[in-house]
Amino acid sequence: MVDQELLTNYLLFKKEISAAVKKSDQTVDTKEAWEILKNVQNRFKEFKLQKEHREELFLEVQLAFQRLISRQEKEREAFVEESNRNYHQLKAKISEATIIVNYSTDWKSTKEMLIELQNQFRGLKLLREQRDELYAQLQECFTKVSQMQETEKTHLDKEIALNYVNLKEKIDIALEKVKNETLSKNQAWEILIEVQNDFKGLRLYPQQRDELYRKLQSGFELFKKETTEIPKKENENIAFQNNYIILKEKVDILCHAALNSNELSQIKLALRELQREIKDAPLLSTQRDEFYKRLQESYQIITQRQEGQRTDFEKQARENKIRLQEKLKEGLEKAEKSTEYKETRNFLISIQNDFKYLKLLKDDREQLYIELQKAFQTLNQRIDEYFRTKKKDWEAKMQYKINYMQGASADLEKQIKKLKSQAKLLKEQLENEINDEIQQQFLTEQYETAIKTIEEKKTEILTLTENIENLKNQLNS
Repeated sequence: MVDQELLTNYLLFKKEISAAVKKSDQTVDTKEAWEILKNVQNRFKEFKLQKEHREELFLEVQLAFQRLISRQEKEREAFVEESNRNYHQLKAKISEATIIVNYSTDWKSTKEMLIELQNQFRGLKLLREQRDELYAQLQECFTKVSQMQETEKTHLDKEIALNYVNLKEKIDIALEKVKNETLSKNQAWEILIEVQNDFKGLRLYPQQRDELYRKLQSGFELFKKETTEIPKKENENIAFQNNYIILKEKVDILCHAALNSNELSQIKLALRELQREIKDAPLLSTQRDEFYKRLQESYQIITQRQEGQRTDFEKQARENKIRLQEKLKEGLEKAEKSTEYKETRNFLISIQNDFKYLKLLKDDREQLYIELQKAFQTLNQRIDEYFRTKKKDWEAKMQYKINYMQGASADLEKQIKKLKSQAKLLKEQLENEINDEIQQQFLTEQYETAIKTIEEKKTEILTLTENIENLKNQLNS
């Protein structure tokens, strides 16, 4: 009678646990899934069960907890990974914006750029400390722009008033000289051109500029009756000077970027384009030589910085290799000797997670990953051995292994789905123009590793499926 009661309890509770585990596995909200398993775990004290039945059902719940923990870790990893990616991308943009704020004179467009950056925060996955850091940097840019705009506004009226008075005086003096009949036409023309050049870059209100320009034009009108040509030499000098001013601003910006920007490959391309532009532009030889010298210095600076980045990368990769080797040694020792199987597996998973974020040379990454897989295999073999000696009922042992393999197969399918999404994202990033050579190499290695891992996991699924069918045949024989 007691045995029948125990069997009935076992069957009823097993059905309840199976339903709870299934619901937990299918529930998207991990907190809700945790509550489901916690509630069914608390029900053990309400059922009188045989020892082996209790162990079997308890093991099923614990495996469900492990799957849930693994799912939570993966979701957290995915969130952290996406947050880190978003953080670095947005940080680079804000760093570039900071440089622009420090050197731009077009505050209206600069402020529009900052507002656009601010809008990118909305809906973007970031860790709280990352969001606070970047938002504080962006607010500093806004504050600086506002302060500089206010300062400029304060001095603008005084500057414009002084410019107007000075330029009006120069025009009056020039007109008096032009009317002097002792001057040659070329001398008079040069005087007017000199004053006309003073208009360039001078801050004036539009109506003031129009007034003074019309006044100056009255001087030019004196020559219309006698000549309609501007001296060729004067035209050339004006063209040379105008081109010099325009190109100098571009050279200044790129030379500063060569020292401060992290987009070294992009700056290098911009330097080549500017070099071609300088080559084709009408300039004096001294002006052209000046620009070429500055561009060459910037090329050398970028080359030195890229070599420094490569050296830093290789140094970090060597340090990371040593650190991972030490952890792998500890992990293999745990896999071979420790009876804390869950803690050991979590330790190995933590090492596996390190591979996603640490900089490593390609060959070192592959070799270290092989060693990690050996540690996992050793641990799995010991766990299998443990259950072979632990479980008394052969049929229960077979059924457990089938359930475990089916769960493992389902987990692999989910991992493959996630890896495909990651590979797609990496491929899209690679198809976009990436100017940073180190980032290009890092993304390429990640993409190749993802594709390789997908194929390996597909092979594992095929092996699991074959093993499951073999076990089922043994159970039915």
